[in-house]
Amino acid sequence: CPWESRTSLLEIIHDVENIDEHIGAGAKVMHEEHPVEIFIGKSPFTNSQNLSVTAGRYQLGEETVILLAIGPTRMNYRRAAQLFKGLHTIARDTTETVE
Repeated sequence: CPWESRTSLLEIIHDVENIDEHIGAGAKVMHEEHPVEIFIGKSPFTNSQNLSVTAGRYQLGEETVILLAIGPTRMNYRRAAQLFKGLHTIARDTTETVE
């Protein structure tokens, strides 16, 4: 289990503590036509091979919001993707209502 290794655990903690530093770079590699992207292992948002990231990019009016779910590499990707797609629909509907 990767959580048992002190080095792996410290790497994960470092990734989470410094996530703000990686949001901009991660947002640049996300494709606008894909509401949800899944990264397994090292990602634009994290360096640890023991983490996965489900990322969603949402447009709320003129503001872009990046939402991340960070978990182990064996996380339930289908469940996370369904949640993020639902949020994408809500964000789209909200934006259309405001306009």
